[in-house]
This record gives sequence, C-alpha cells and structure tokens, in this order.
Amino acid sequence: MEISHAFYKTDLGYVLLGHDGKGICFLQLGDTQKELLCILQTTYKNATLKQMTPTQEKKFAVLVKNLVAGKGKGNAKITLSAQGTPFQEKVWRYLEKIPVGKTRSYTDVAKAIKQPKAVRAVAGACAANRVGLLIPCHRILRSDGDFSGYRWGRNRKVTLLKREGIA
Repeated sequence: MEISHAFYKTDLGYVLLGHDGKGICFLQLGDTQKELLCILQTTYKNATLKQMTPTQEKKFAVLVKNLVAGKGKGNAKITLSAQGTPFQEKVWRYLEKIPVGKTRSYTDVAKAIKQPKAVRAVAGACAANRVGLLIPCHRILRSDGDFSGYRWGRNRKVTLLKREGIA
C-alpha cells in the first residue's frame, strides 16, 4: 500500500491527511508534524509513505480549511478509505450522517445502530476513528451533555463545537 500525505498548519495545530489511492484513510490533528507522521507510520506499518504532489495538496487544502472552520465537508466530493471492524464501520456511517451544528450522545448512537447496550463500544469506535473531522466524532457528547474526552484533546473538541454553533 502507498499513502500520499500532506501537512496543513491550522489554528488547531497541524493536520495530517493521508490518501491511499482509494480515498482518505487518515486525517488527524496534532501538535507537531513529527508526532503525526509517527502515528501514520505506526498505523500503517507496511505502507510506503510519500509526500503529496503540490496539486494533490491544493486539492485537499480547502477541505481541511472547511473542516477546521466547523463547516463540515462543504460541497467536497470525497471518498473515505477508513477501515475498521464491522461494528466500528456501522458507528462511523452513523456519525457521518450527523449534520454540522448537531450533537448526539454515545447512548443515542448505540440506540440508533440498534445496539443499545453498546455505549462503551461506541466510545471505543469513536476513539479508533482514523479520519477525524470527516467522521465527526467530536459531535458525540456524554448523556449529561458534558463534552467528555476527545482523542485530539478536549480543547480542540470544544473549539470545533463552538465553530459549529454548539458550545
């Protein structure tokens, strides 16, 4: 597998976007490029990594800008290549349908996917999300409305929710 990637500097830190030729397989936030590249390498141990061409990088720059601004994907036509367990993929498909500016609880998600007792597993699926912002796990809150944790930091989650008009 070959993954082309690009870094984007944002006010939330760096974003690293990876594309495996089929679709976006990696989109994560971090404090340093080195940290993010290490996560990409660890996640895809057998992949060959290469820097995106300037044309590819430009193609995704608007998408990243919109996501970080709290606008969602906008009109961007993107293909995801996020792979997980059947349960994780079921959760992720549901999360993709949550509109910008709306939230759900982990309990809501578990009920919606017809597995009401799988609340902790839903939280685990959110934590395993490799394409943050595209699969908007930041829109999932605790049942009591608390923002709870976020893989990329509570402050980033709160900022994203504020930008979507939620917090």
